[in-house]
Amino acid sequence: MADVARLRRAVVPVIALIVLAVALGARAWSGGGGSSDTQPHVAADVAFATGMVRHHEATQQMAATAGEHRLSAAVGRLAGRLRADQQAQIDQLRGWLAGWGEPMPLLLTGEVAAGLPARDGPGFERAWLRAMIAHDERAVEMARTELDHGRYPPTLELAGSVVDSESAEIDRLQRLLER
Repeated sequence: MADVARLRRAVVPVIALIVLAVALGARAWSGGGGSSDTQPHVAADVAFATGMVRHHEATQQMAATAGEHRLSAAVGRLAGRLRADQQAQIDQLRGWLAGWGEPMPLLLTGEVAAGLPARDGPGFERAWLRAMIAHDERAVEMARTELDHGRYPPTLELAGSVVDSESAEIDRLQRLLER
């Protein structure tokens, strides 16, 4: 009897550790925890994260460019909000890319303000609004591609959010352009 009790005291903790390890592994794989490099991702996820970092950084630059001009109050508030709102997602996306061992994207700065008139006033504001609409339409397109081809659950969730938020932003920009 003493041998059975001693064996039980030795085996039960080992079995408990095995069960815990299996449970934690399953949780990390399912998205309930763990780091980004423990969950499956594919090239589409990398392309989406890279593209969205560039998109958000370009949005920040476009908003900064708008801030250098006299704008209507509504467009000025929009530019200020856009400039501030992008950083959290940039940090999140860069974190995923780093966790996957992917290189950090570099922004192509020359394309941001191309085609915008240098002068202040309604001409600049209308051109800026049209450029932002086209910019946001590209983000929706990237997000839909991710939804069709991605596999990493957090990027799929973000892509759905991007479709919703950027589509709403396009509607707001259209309304500002039509006034």
